[in-house]
Amino acid sequence: MLLPEARIELLHQHDTIRALVARVREEVARVQAGGVSLAELRACLRALDSALSDHNQREERLFCADLRGRVHGGWRIACMSIRHQQEHDHLQHALARASLTGNTPAGLGIVRRLLDRVLDHIHGEEQELYRGLAESESAA
Repeated sequence: MLLPEARIELLHQHDTIRALVARVREEVARVQAGGVSLAELRACLRALDSALSDHNQREERLFCADLRGRVHGGWRIACMSIRHQQEHDHLQHALARASLTGNTPAGLGIVRRLLDRVLDHIHGEEQELYRGLAESESAA
């Protein structure tokens, strides 16, 4: 189980990611209205990509540290589920692509859907993080 401090750290990173998602949404709306250059939107997408990458790496290190050395039936427990890691990778690649191709109406629609997926992803993570915090507090 992750320490409460580590869980809180990840939740704070989620707050940062949410703020960046909101900023990207604002920039998308400005691009659609003709009020911002694509360079600004791309810069926001790169900032979101960077924050998500930092968060994913930190999350993976924390979960791997939490599970390091736990062995059951001769098999080492996986650091994170393969599906979760693949989701991280997919979101990262999609954000990188979006920062290069999000300059058409179709591209902007893809960016909006991608932002929804980022929020869905962190919402799913938070269910686990909050559950772990509640378990830690009740055990104390």
